[in-house]
Amino acid sequence: MKYLKSPSFAALIAVLMWACAFPATKYLHTEFSAFNIVFFRNLVASIFFLILYCFGKIKLPKKEDALMLALTAIIGLGAYQLLFAYGIFLISPAVAAVLISLIPIFIILISTIFLKEKITKIQIMATILGFFGIFIMSSAGGFSGESLGYLFIILASIFFAIYSILQKKFLKKYNVLDIVAYNIWIITLCLSWNLPNLISKIHLNIPSLLSIAFIGIFSSSIAFILWFWAIHKTTTHGISLFLYIQPIFVAIISWYWLHDMPSSQEFLGGAIILFALLISNIKFKINRKSS
Repeated sequence: MKYLKSPSFAALIAVLMWACAFPATKYLHTEFSAFNIVFFRNLVASIFFLILYCFGKIKLPKKEDALMLALTAIIGLGAYQLLFAYGIFLISPAVAAVLISLIPIFIILISTIFLKEKITKIQIMATILGFFGIFIMSSAGGFSGESLGYLFIILASIFFAIYSILQKKFLKKYNVLDIVAYNIWIITLCLSWNLPNLISKIHLNIPSLLSIAFIGIFSSSIAFILWFWAIHKTTTHGISLFLYIQPIFVAIISWYWLHDMPSSQEFLGGAIILFALLISNIKFKINRKSS
């Protein structure tokens, strides 16, 4: 049973939990709006983190960091979740999973443009190849609602990349669990302005309520704990390879649950994007060994 304490096993379970959030969110659109889905998943996650706080597992940020952390939560994580929830309604969950996996490439681009970080030739090639994959994938839907779905998911990836970059300096001062919990609480508070109307939208549909409970507790909470524990125990880039499995998990779960299957053109574009991400990651590891 040693594998249960393995960082690789923890990362695999985290990726599986995140993968379940894609078809679950798509399914929830039959009962809730995108705004309601985001609110309720964060509400459930907030309650979970509040329980951990009561047991002394979470600490609040210092006053001088509270405002900036709140702004990054709203601009980054909040925008990501809303765009993701709106976008996945229009496209296949498996396609959305591939587009979300572009986050590392957007981090490279944003860091290069605004933070003047160096970019390798391989990373440039991987970026161009990734955008070519997006073009192949998005052209499958023509100028339809699907195209808007692609746009929403790509924007979601960009906002999460921005969020990840902005969190870097705070990760030097705070535990990841503290930051995630505080961010979730801020987003829930911001979305609760229409609370009476949101509560009235709750239907006694057991599958829908279970789906919200799952993505709130597991996808939005436990998955992050497992993922960052795995990163803490081993190398970030070694663990990040598990993210390439996520679209496969999403495709299988979506096919079984929603009978959803991407088109052949979307498969081709997705394969190009995943290949671009793979060569970028492998090259990075080679550079680190040679330095």
